[in-house]
Amino acid sequence: MKIIKKLDIAKNYFSSLQEVIFVPTMGNLHAGHIQLINVALKKTPNVVVSIFVNPTQFNDQNDYINYPRTIKSDLSILKNLGINSVFIPNEEELNISNQEFSITLNNQDFGLCEKYRDGHFEGVVTIVSKLCNIIKPKYLVLGKKDYQQLHVLQKYIQNFCYPIKVLPVKTVREKNGLAMSSRNNLLTASQLEKASELYKNILELSKQCRSITNISKSEKKFTQNLIAKDWNIEYLTVRSQKTLLHPKSSEKHLVVMIAAKIENIRLIDNIEFCIN
Repeated sequence: MKIIKKLDIAKNYFSSLQEVIFVPTMGNLHAGHIQLINVALKKTPNVVVSIFVNPTQFNDQNDYINYPRTIKSDLSILKNLGINSVFIPNEEELNISNQEFSITLNNQDFGLCEKYRDGHFEGVVTIVSKLCNIIKPKYLVLGKKDYQQLHVLQKYIQNFCYPIKVLPVKTVREKNGLAMSSRNNLLTASQLEKASELYKNILELSKQCRSITNISKSEKKFTQNLIAKDWNIEYLTVRSQKTLLHPKSSEKHLVVMIAAKIENIRLIDNIEFCIN
């Protein structure tokens, strides 16, 4: 397995590969990441995995400092999966501190994660853009767990005419239904069990939304259910899969999305569903 850290080496090496599939990660690999990689490996052996904890997408410095870093075990997992190349740049290689230009996202006022994580998606798009310009993949594999992030990146690639096809991958879950996330490692055993309440509530909400007219009532009901169980709810909402806006009466393909905190640990999840 080739481990690449330098930008000049990366550009030369990746330019020699055909039809590259790129899986960007921040490390601390779990079953969700492995699912992304397995999807990629089914298309081609030319799978490039990046490991970079992106400081520009954290609006809380403590969150960045405490993010789990497990590079040794990550590389072992990737080697066992049969990954041929891993890109592990540092902040200097990606010119994080000396940027003269910045990305601004227009018309992105969904009232979702951007409301609570100022600059988060600008940071995500900036780094994914840089990595794609270096690796030049044909495909970009992204998980559906970060649903708004997936939407933003798809729109960015479309708007700027990147010759890249995004491959969305279904969320992998813990045995209790909780969406797999590196943040799960920060939960105690009791918190991990309690976190299953998120999935159970949004699953039931998706079942009870039989029409556009009863969405608002269902949102309020399940928000109150979780608040009563000591959850700090940032949002619990049903949106259009296509636009992430509140659905119009003609829309059938919806997604219930949630962001909530258990003590100071922030968790997100979503379930796609259709109504009659």
